[in-house]
Amino acid sequence: MFWLKVMIRTKDQLEICVQMKSWGLHEVDKPTKSVFYSECGKSEEGSVGRSRKRQHRKLPQFVYLIPDGYGNKYYCYQHPITGKRSSLGTDKPAAIVSGNALNERIWGNDKSRLRFLRNGSESMRQLLSLFQVYKNERTNSDNTRKENDIKFTQYKRWFKKSPPLLTIEDLNEHLDGLPYDSVRKHRILLRQMFEFARSRDMIPDKTKHQNPAELILLPVKPKKKSERLSEEQFWKVYEHAPEMLQKAMGIALITSMRRGDISALQRNQCFKAVKDVNGQIVTSASIQYIPQKTVENPDPMPTECFIPEVDWARYIAPLLLSVKGDTLFPFKPEWLTRQFSTLARNITGLSSGVCPPFREIRSLSARLYEQTEDKSKTQRRMGHHSTQMTDLYLAGGEVRYVPVKCDLSLRKKRKPSQI
Repeated sequence: MFWLKVMIRTKDQLEICVQMKSWGLHEVDKPTKSVFYSECGKSEEGSVGRSRKRQHRKLPQFVYLIPDGYGNKYYCYQHPITGKRSSLGTDKPAAIVSGNALNERIWGNDKSRLRFLRNGSESMRQLLSLFQVYKNERTNSDNTRKENDIKFTQYKRWFKKSPPLLTIEDLNEHLDGLPYDSVRKHRILLRQMFEFARSRDMIPDKTKHQNPAELILLPVKPKKKSERLSEEQFWKVYEHAPEMLQKAMGIALITSMRRGDISALQRNQCFKAVKDVNGQIVTSASIQYIPQKTVENPDPMPTECFIPEVDWARYIAPLLLSVKGDTLFPFKPEWLTRQFSTLARNITGLSSGVCPPFREIRSLSARLYEQTEDKSKTQRRMGHHSTQMTDLYLAGGEVRYVPVKCDLSLRKKRKPSQI
């Protein structure tokens, strides 16, 4: 939030302190050729603008008198770009002075109109700059912010020499030849940008109810289906994998855990085997966890995986000894996918869209367990609420024939007179 403070010393002396960090506007962000738009006057095209209410007509632009819900009224300033409202107090003269100062701070000395988008490339670049600040303020992920900045750089280069009227053919021409996923992401971002322009009254009235990004044609979505991971491929990748990836692969194959649950595995979730005086195992070693995908469900399906002593000593015990923190795997789930996919592509020679990813270890684990146990136990280990989802993991590359009974008799029935 920005704060505004007005201190009136004399009639001719006024000091205004304005902090506008949340607006994302600096001296370089002032539109050089944008001018004020009179809400009650006429535009350049001659169309009559929306008239202000009687209580707002003697106030500066974007200054409004609003009730506070307790029977009182106060003055506020609504930012023309972000739409944020900030209180100016209950003193009308101070609110008028503050509103004029803020308008001059943002738009300079040109007070005839406030209209951003005039049909031209310069106003498009201006819209891109304003929307880039607006989008980055509402994006938490650094990777998404960097990806959006790359797209905004492309847009500024595309619209540098754009015609006076931006048509849908121009957008399709720039996006022609890009893959499906890229066009889809561009379409989402452009649609948000034009919605931003429409909400800020930057689009002419004739096209105000049309979003040109909605008409962007998406290319045909490629059909990519990754192959199932075989047991032979698993052990080939396992032999060339680094130590930490081997531990994660082994845990995924034994417990059928997802990669997110493996990367979030804590030290206090692992329990060693309990032995008696004679060295006999009373309680097997286990891992207790709640799948992240089912945490918010009514039945979160808490799972306790009992692990044989040999596998515990091979995968879990070294992690408990070597890792100092509470988390056994100090990396994100994406690291597992990148490392495994790189090794799998080099070993199998398959492309990135066909090569089996890390999640296929869950499918391999389910198929191996199905050979020795009932499907209901496999479903519970996988953490699925329905058998249909388990069947998708159990479905391998081979063709499974469904047995059906064919006992229809085709003999011709005789008439009673012929018997």
